[in-house]
Amino acid sequence: MIYDVVSKTFQIFQLPKENKENFINVALSLDKENFLLSTSEGGLLQINLKVFYELEVMMIFFI
Repeated sequence: MIYDVVSKTFQIFQLPKENKENFINVALSLDKENFLLSTSEGGLLQINLKVFYELEVMMIFFI
């Protein structure tokens, strides 16, 4: 999932449903909150820590 901070929208990418392990090969810091992750099965992912932590907190309420 990629979050666009300008338009405040999410773009979701469907990953394969196979049971393959996914490892982070490279992590690149763009700034204090944004990172690019190169993964073995998921490709290139952009992570925004602020959004990630907000989603994590939201998920706790749904569990």
